[in-house]
Amino acid sequence: MKVNSEGENLDYSQENSSKNHCIHSIIINLFRIIIDFKDIKLAKQVTEELEEVQNSNATEKKLLLERLIDKFGLYVPLELTVGGRINYSFKANSAQEIREINSLLQREIKMK
Repeated sequence: MKVNSEGENLDYSQENSSKNHCIHSIIINLFRIIIDFKDIKLAKQVTEELEEVQNSNATEKKLLLERLIDKFGLYVPLELTVGGRINYSFKANSAQEIREINSLLQREIKMK
């Protein structure tokens, strides 16, 4: 896989017929939401269960933590990106033709 200067992927593979099968991918970011870790507030139920874990012995802690993880999970998303990816597939006969098609796609996308 090759990545051009604008961060776009240019995948191509060459077959025996000497045709290059290419995929030109462009990532479109519509908007991004970032949550500051300091702004996260735990629900009362989570806080109570964490206090229960804190006040238990080592054997109980393990079981209580496992139950807590099964119930709420470990992952707290702090960032969300909404957008998508556009893939253009094409065949080319040479590296020069790949560059020409890539340039054409770039111009068309920038115009829109």
